[in-house]
Amino acid sequence: MFEIKRYKKKDLARLYRPDTPTDAAAVELLRRDINYCRELKEKLEALPSYNVHAGEFSKQQVALIAYYLGEP
Repeated sequence: MFEIKRYKKKDLARLYRPDTPTDAAAVELLRRDINYCRELKEKLEALPSYNVHAGEFSKQQVALIAYYLGEP
């Protein structure tokens, strides 16, 4: 079962894209998924803790991602 907690971006991206050849590629694909889901992107950007350049997602951000993209 997927746990809602703080994740490094690469770790969360790997959960969503386990077959991707590199961590960087998995992160890029997760970023694209987030950008494609306009409502998710807007909700994340509205959070004071959200920073596109941060190396990890907060628990609140992970909860939003799982809600909009489904659990990995």
